[in-house]
Amino acid sequence: MWLPGLPYRFYNKKLLRFIAGTLGKVVKVDYNTTTGKK
Repeated sequence: MWLPGLPYRFYNKKLLRFIAGTLGKVVKVDYNTTTGKK
């Protein structure tokens, strides 16, 4: 999931799962997301 305008420091598992949970089932959080790398 990519959210334009959202700073990368806010891309963490907990937040993404919360947002995705409102849209549907979370399938995977990729390695770069969990480590905060671009």
